[in-house]
Amino acid sequence: MAGNKGIEIDICAFLLDSSNKVGDDGDFVFYNQREDGAKSILLNTDPGNGNDIQIFSIKLDKIPPRVKKIVFVASIDKAAERAQNFGNVKDMCIRIFEPDAFDEKTIIFKPVQAERETSIALGELYLHQSGWKFRGLGNGFESGLEALALSYGINIASMPNVEEAFSETNSSERFANQAVTENEIHIKKYVNEILPKIKNAVDQNSNESSTRLLLDKLFMEILGYKMEEVKVEVKIQGRRADYVLAVNDRDVLIVEAKRAGLPLKDGHIFQACSYAAYSGIKFVLLTNLCEFILFKVKTKDIVESEQIFSVDLLNNLDGGIKNLAMISRLGMTQSESLEILSEQVIASSPSNISRILLNIEVIDKIKEIIKKEQNCDVLQEQIQETIELLLSI
Repeated sequence: MAGNKGIEIDICAFLLDSSNKVGDDGDFVFYNQREDGAKSILLNTDPGNGNDIQIFSIKLDKIPPRVKKIVFVASIDKAAERAQNFGNVKDMCIRIFEPDAFDEKTIIFKPVQAERETSIALGELYLHQSGWKFRGLGNGFESGLEALALSYGINIASMPNVEEAFSETNSSERFANQAVTENEIHIKKYVNEILPKIKNAVDQNSNESSTRLLLDKLFMEILGYKMEEVKVEVKIQGRRADYVLAVNDRDVLIVEAKRAGLPLKDGHIFQACSYAAYSGIKFVLLTNLCEFILFKVKTKDIVESEQIFSVDLLNNLDGGIKNLAMISRLGMTQSESLEILSEQVIASSPSNISRILLNIEVIDKIKEIIKKEQNCDVLQEQIQETIELLLSI
């Protein structure tokens, strides 16, 4: 790959399977890991010929059968620190050639001039029938290589070679934050595009079958789940779930779907919560295509559910984007934010606050404050009665 002087450009390659994900850390080739696990690709970061800044040598016959495409990415080192992006880069191209080939056998691809991007997927080799072909891409991320890597399934925290290589200028926490931001932007854009269809479904009083066609689109195209991860009409122990969403072969979310616009009630999730209790899935989503209400299921003694959030696509969409992102495929892959939110909501719920207020330690503290501020002794029973009265209002 050729490029500009004065800007440090790194290149890397992602070996992707049929689902556009890497299989393991050996499928990511970059300056700190210059060869893939199968030794089919070798990165030379200093070819020394004056024309190319970095070169990949590829042995097509050694590429593992599970690899269906290889995406080549350029990124700017320390882009944020130096306020650089590919708008500052000119005359960048990919040259594809055979060893010792004549010039007429060389393919050159020049991407469209980028603006704010700091990482760009320049092109890809892809398996077509029994042979390999190349096509140019040119799409990228403003937030850098880290977010692009996450979109291909790179889990930075589980890849010590990658984490070590980027540790000077980045952290795995920053990688995750960048990917989350990109994910929220994607969700907002495509939810806005599908909103007219949702409004029409409500106006036409669409049945559950029509509603689910739009839900399928929302789950896969907007929230990012793969087709095989969106399971329908799943049964266990005689109970049925409208949908079960999975991530990497792990069931993470039960969905109870009602027809578009049908008023939602807590009772609608009874069956889904029963399914959750038997399956061990923590979260249940109730939706009528307009509203998305998430519950966390607790099964310590009895099956209970606590509402975590509610998103109304037809009203206050902006306020719900972060919540939708939490139940997207990326959000459920990095579920720490959802777990923290759930703990906070449950801890501050009326039932839990009521229990805490009636705790003897809290009552004694109130008694102490009353004594200090009003110089008056009151009985614990009097304080308890007052709290119970306030809670019943």
